[in-house]
Amino acid sequence: MNGKREKTNAHGAGRILSYEPLKVHCDACDHDFNSWESFGRHVDKIVDKPADTRREAVMDVLADHLGDIGMEDGWDDPQVTPDGSIKCGCLTEFPDITAWRAHLAQAILDNIDASKEGNEAREMDE
Repeated sequence: MNGKREKTNAHGAGRILSYEPLKVHCDACDHDFNSWESFGRHVDKIVDKPADTRREAVMDVLADHLGDIGMEDGWDDPQVTPDGSIKCGCLTEFPDITAWRAHLAQAILDNIDASKEGNEAREMDE
């Protein structure tokens, strides 16, 4: 599972197991939570967790910015808008292909730097 959208889709649909006391179940993790708030913190933690490896960091960026093959959600990610700009899978628009490619490159570099493997490599250089 890669990217924020995919992780949110997998974990973001909690099921209520009981109302008194409230029990919310995460099917993706098979864990139960005592409130929607604790379930939400669980999802936030998974979605915001930095990648462990550089490869995973790149895969997360590709998933978030290029989307899925096909049109499962009604959009073909990314896309050219009617005015000719490029709409990235992250929903940001760019005036041309060069600006979009620069955006992808920077997102990849930023995510690699934020990964655990990227942090370890920087620490070794220091």
